[in-house]
Amino acid sequence: MEVSEISDNGQISIPLELRKKYNLNTGDTIILKEKEDGLLIVPQTRISKLMGIYSENGFLEELKSLRREERIIQ
Repeated sequence: MEVSEISDNGQISIPLELRKKYNLNTGDTIILKEKEDGLLIVPQTRISKLMGIYSENGFLEELKSLRREERIIQ
């Protein structure tokens, strides 16, 4: 478990270990989803990050997987 403080501006810092693990970089977007027992923070994958790294079929399967995950979060 990691601990982070909220700044006066309402900002939090994500520890380096977690940023590396989830490939989070400056300017990336995250989704905040309110749950019964707290907040869920989910990195939002940009399609531009996926371009060129998958074969045609692999890319389509990855997009389908991301869509399924998005439905679960909502």
